[in-house]
Amino acid sequence: MEAAVQTDQRTERIERILSAINDSDLSSIKSVVGNIIRLINNPKSTARDLKDIISIDPPLTAKILRVSNSSFYAAQTKIDDVGKAIVW
Repeated sequence: MEAAVQTDQRTERIERILSAINDSDLSSIKSVVGNIIRLINNPKSTARDLKDIISIDPPLTAKILRVSNSSFYAAQTKIDDVGKAIVW
């Protein structure tokens, strides 16, 4: 009986989490990622097209800038534009 209650509680918790994801900014992330994948697969797309899509998502933009400025890539100057980061 206790196992059934725990299963019900776990199911309710999962449903709340999924509902929160669908109602939050994460659903917009799915849209941005879908658009990025479409652009990457389109041979006529440009770096500017990619920049425009990535710029819609500030956390993704920040992550790209952080990675492009990391010591791993050793840029000579600070990269402060996502467009420059994409082509760098």
